[in-house]
Amino acid sequence: EEDFSRICHEEQEAMAYLRDVWQSAKATSFGHYLEDVHEQEKASWRKQFQAKEAEMQTKLASCQKTMHQLENQQRSIRKELIQ
Repeated sequence: EEDFSRICHEEQEAMAYLRDVWQSAKATSFGHYLEDVHEQEKASWRKQFQAKEAEMQTKLASCQKTMHQLENQQRSIRKELIQ
């Protein structure tokens, strides 16, 4: 998430620099085009990050469930050994 924020900030600085350097109508249109591309990429990256996080949360929940089952099995085995 920090890398994503840093990349977005760097892109915004680059676009601001390009606006200062280029003064024509074509340059302004190109600047708007770059902003649109940036927003599309940002949305795509955010969606990918969210999908990865959701996937990791699912895996974590699965591992926790498996660990709980193993703990229960271990308790059952210990009870059987004690009896």
